[in-house]
Amino acid sequence: MISDLAGDFNFFGRKDILALLTKRLEAFQNGFRQNIGLVGPPRVGKSALLRAFLEKAERSGLITIPFSCQESDSFDRFSQRWMSEILLSVHHMLGRPLPMDLQALLRTVKGVIPKTLRRMKSVKKLTHRLRYAQAYRELLTVSEVLSQECGKKILFVLDDFDRLADLPLEDPFGALGSEIMVQKDTMYLVSSSYISRSRAILREKMSLLFGNFEVIQLSTFNFEEAKDFILRHLSGSTIDVSTIRFLIRLTDAHPYYLTALLKPLRSGSPSNDPQGRERLIEAVATQLYEKEGSFHHYFMLGLHSFAQGRPWNLYADVLLAVSLGHKKISEIVPFLHLKTPEVRRILDRLVSLEVIERHGSLHIIRDPLFRFWLSKVYYRMRFFSERLPIVSRERFAHDVSQAIEEGNAADLCDLPKRVEELFRKFHNDTIFYGDRRLKCPHFTEVLSRPTNGRMFPLVARNARTRWLCQILVHPVMEEDIRTFVQDLKRLRSPVDKRIVVALKGIDLNAKLLAQEAKIQYVDLRQLNFLADVYDQPKFVF
Repeated sequence: MISDLAGDFNFFGRKDILALLTKRLEAFQNGFRQNIGLVGPPRVGKSALLRAFLEKAERSGLITIPFSCQESDSFDRFSQRWMSEILLSVHHMLGRPLPMDLQALLRTVKGVIPKTLRRMKSVKKLTHRLRYAQAYRELLTVSEVLSQECGKKILFVLDDFDRLADLPLEDPFGALGSEIMVQKDTMYLVSSSYISRSRAILREKMSLLFGNFEVIQLSTFNFEEAKDFILRHLSGSTIDVSTIRFLIRLTDAHPYYLTALLKPLRSGSPSNDPQGRERLIEAVATQLYEKEGSFHHYFMLGLHSFAQGRPWNLYADVLLAVSLGHKKISEIVPFLHLKTPEVRRILDRLVSLEVIERHGSLHIIRDPLFRFWLSKVYYRMRFFSERLPIVSRERFAHDVSQAIEEGNAADLCDLPKRVEELFRKFHNDTIFYGDRRLKCPHFTEVLSRPTNGRMFPLVARNARTRWLCQILVHPVMEEDIRTFVQDLKRLRSPVDKRIVVALKGIDLNAKLLAQEAKIQYVDLRQLNFLADVYDQPKFVF
């Protein structure tokens, strides 16, 4: 399995997912198979979760086969690695020490799985003759032969399964799906760091009559989890609420980012910095500004890999332009003095890599830490002399401090005023959130209405449309929805869109009542998604 530094968080906030995987494993042992697709952004903890799940499966008596798909693998190497992992899993099942080489491994299993070895020889012959499609189909049947020969069920884990597309095959996913459908004694768990791409593959290529995939998305922490995570890591150390909020905004509650930035805060001197602010600024500067910093190194590697052998500076410059607020092609072209077709080609590539999201004509970098690094570090590296004060570490530390102050200023504003400001940023855009399509019209008027102490009404309108939004800082109950419906009935003018913004969640019955009344429900994560799109500070409570 691929090393995943987010595994350090000891499954904080992930125990429900691990429990669900365990439940599916138990059902498989009892005759009901549910294949699983685990998707999530890079370094969010997928591999650590898979390792723990494999350990549970091994203790339950299954044959577990972990396999990591690699980038730009030749079919010959791919098939050799596939079969080697199967042989190692059999060897592990036998409880013997790891062999020194392949020949020793083959000698160990030769008398145990002769039929499986014969099928592997068939795969090698077909591969040698360059009959890759046929060899691939044979390769996929090896696990079924193994299951029948050993009389055991198999858990097959395919990490980064989307990379099967790199193989010299016409339809690797269709062939895999067909084989999965008939292999009733093999449970497949596939994982990917490309959320949109993997969901499309599972939906379009591997939607099976028998053996459909249950997709589980592993996301960053929600903000409540992030606060709890921070406080647990800093037990015994003092940290100010504003520092916690900035840390959450900067990292978007990503466990890998949080873990790396919290370590120096834990080891610093609280007496000299009771709010934790100076320690955080120092940690961010070390990680982002210094070339030896792990985040700086990680982001630079990313810039090189996005281009795949092409001039990487062009890709980096387009990302930089987007991070600076030039989100449309019509804005990027004059900023970088490039031609429109070239910018469009680069953006298409970055969208396919899920580094950028496309929302109509807008292009968004969802990772706020990467955006911050691009705009505050890479920008100066690219366009300024190292001798200038603007490129210094002290200037970067000043930028971090300023960002903290901007977040503090936003937190001091009244909540309705912040939502007003967000709505005023809409400019006839079409935004996609998961499967939802949100139209964000340009409003000529946005204003708050008197509050009843529990709900904060907001009206937004232009010549064509009128919205009424109710903002609640408490969990939304049925009575809140009924009050909203009564308010709507008292209005003289029709309302085109009815929205309830539930910052602390919503009761299930209230949610059903809202659906009946055609009231759209927006939670804190969705509201912060819109804030991110329109460069507004996230709402952290």
